[in-house]
Amino acid sequence: MTIIIINSESSTGEFVEPIIKILISNGIKFEVIGYTNIPKNLDCYAGIIISGSPMGDDIVYKHLPYYQWIRDFFKPILGICHGHQLIGAIYGADLIREKQSEEGEHVINIEEPDPFFSGYEGSVKVKQQHKNSISLPDEFKLLASSIRCRVQAMVHQLKPIYTVQFHAENNPEMILNFIEIVRQAVTE
Repeated sequence: MTIIIINSESSTGEFVEPIIKILISNGIKFEVIGYTNIPKNLDCYAGIIISGSPMGDDIVYKHLPYYQWIRDFFKPILGICHGHQLIGAIYGADLIREKQSEEGEHVINIEEPDPFFSGYEGSVKVKQQHKNSISLPDEFKLLASSIRCRVQAMVHQLKPIYTVQFHAENNPEMILNFIEIVRQAVTE
């Protein structure tokens, strides 16, 4: 089982390195590729993680052409921050420019029980670093929200596509919960 991390940044720094450390420390095989080098065939990967990006929220529409394959992909995907907004835009969400950014640690409320939040109940403190958010696309179910951002986490209703506005790489249990979702999909 191999996970592919699609790096939305120009280096593997702030947002990708924590994911790499989690996967290495748990013996999970992975590859890292840049968003401009996504292979045409992703069938050899068990799951995909799309990282956040330090380049700002305003690059979502610029990056959309690299991610159109998502609509036809049926294996587990986790979109984090920038990845969350990209996947939302692909499925018709509106990009919402917030008057106040969310920076630092904030509490999100878990709205729906889901394997992604296994081990968590009610609310959890997460790291935020964004100015934009998205509306909930029609094909998705809301999993978590916060006072400032309604769509903190969501899941596709028919496919194992998870997205989070916050930086889940700072909550290793969530990354490992996603890996368990991938494992379950591989055994089905």
